[in-house]
Amino acid sequence: MGKIYMENNNKLIMLWTWITTYFKIWLRGFAILFGIFLIVLLGDILWSFFGNIFYYIDRLQETFGGFTIHIVSTVIIILIPYLIGLVLQKTMDPNYDSNNILEYYKTKQTMGEVNIEKFDFDGEELYTVHYSHPQADFTNAFMRMARGTTINAKGEIILRAPNKFFSYRELDNNNMYTETFKTKYTRLDPNYDCDYIEKIDGKMILVGQHNGKLLVSSRDGFDTDLAQNAYIYFKTRPNKESIIETCQKWNITLVFYKVGADVDSVVDYDIDGEYYLTATTTNNYKLETMFDSTYYGHLMIIAHALNFKVPPIHRGKLSDIRQYQNERVNSQGVMCFNEYGNRIKFHTTWWMNEVYTKHRLTKCEDSYARLCAIVDLWKGRGLDDVTSELNRDPSVSQELKSEIQGIILLIRQLNQEIIALYNEVNEPHKDMQKVLKQWRIPEVKGKLLYNYHMHNSVIDEHIDTEEVASYIYDIMSSKNAQKVD
Repeated sequence: MGKIYMENNNKLIMLWTWITTYFKIWLRGFAILFGIFLIVLLGDILWSFFGNIFYYIDRLQETFGGFTIHIVSTVIIILIPYLIGLVLQKTMDPNYDSNNILEYYKTKQTMGEVNIEKFDFDGEELYTVHYSHPQADFTNAFMRMARGTTINAKGEIILRAPNKFFSYRELDNNNMYTETFKTKYTRLDPNYDCDYIEKIDGKMILVGQHNGKLLVSSRDGFDTDLAQNAYIYFKTRPNKESIIETCQKWNITLVFYKVGADVDSVVDYDIDGEYYLTATTTNNYKLETMFDSTYYGHLMIIAHALNFKVPPIHRGKLSDIRQYQNERVNSQGVMCFNEYGNRIKFHTTWWMNEVYTKHRLTKCEDSYARLCAIVDLWKGRGLDDVTSELNRDPSVSQELKSEIQGIILLIRQLNQEIIALYNEVNEPHKDMQKVLKQWRIPEVKGKLLYNYHMHNSVIDEHIDTEEVASYIYDIMSSKNAQKVD
């Protein structure tokens, strides 16, 4: 388990990860050999060791010729340090496996692409992974999966979040993605008849089991207030054991969305503190869900057996969905599986207008107000939904769209800069406040670093919007001044 299966369009990424991973192991082994060489100063042990090796190489050369000695020498130089490094790695970390998906995500974390939240569950370390910004490269299958998926130290999936999915035709004007990808992940055949489920305007909760015990997590991990409140809710349900048995029997994760007064939403729900069962996912890498065209039928069976509410489900074609999208009010929209088996979402016109009004993107007084609105959206993880709709809105000028994309790019760069700086200055078992003083890090960057240290997220609800916006605005002003000069 935990093997890395990459799609064709991820081969270069995987090749680079593979090369760097094995090179690090080789480098460790080579460093050890070099250290031994210095310590014993070409003493009897190394002299005897290499003497015997070269003796046999000379014998091979006499037998097979000079070309053989180059091949054998090259193999020895590569293989011996690698084997020593591998032994060292296994000694330091018995769970290490170059095919372990956790190692892959750790590499992505150092690049500022994902956040990893570690927590203790019944004496075992588990890791919740989510992409760190909405502008990530989602051609990568494992970036799409990084929406709150929880794995163990061996790289086995414990709770699987639904893959990142896109709005209908969201990527049409995005040059990062190929036409093949856009067709497969953002489009729907007009003649394809499908089920579509109403999208809940709430917070995602993942429910499953691990070693026969109930496990509940949010996108940001097990220890968040959202996850802890949900854990209490599901733990005190009379059918808790049935939930555990269902997840264990089918090896699935139950995906809920919570609505209520403590959840920031546009849709006005009549009930408070309710959890809607919206999806199930399989706990493996290659297959998000085990169900095909009968998916929502199985979802209803599970919901009925466990006494959970499911959002209304409809059936129709693209024209029916578009009609719903244009006419329905007090609804975020719907989701469906397209002919390729990938989820696609459709936001209602009503919901988008409400979000536009709430976040003021098109009616901001100036760039600073718009920057504050975008930071708020980034914190609430609604940025990709809003900007994808905005980019397709013909009434929004290209100048405004470019300004918004420029702001998003600056936020993304700041996010990556903070993660890179954290990896540079962080010292295990040392108080982070002392580290910040020692490195004399500026105030705003220091707060973002400390927030990443405490919450594994750079810009979230713990950060003051205007403070971050002012810092980024100064960067924007400086760049504009340089252009004028």
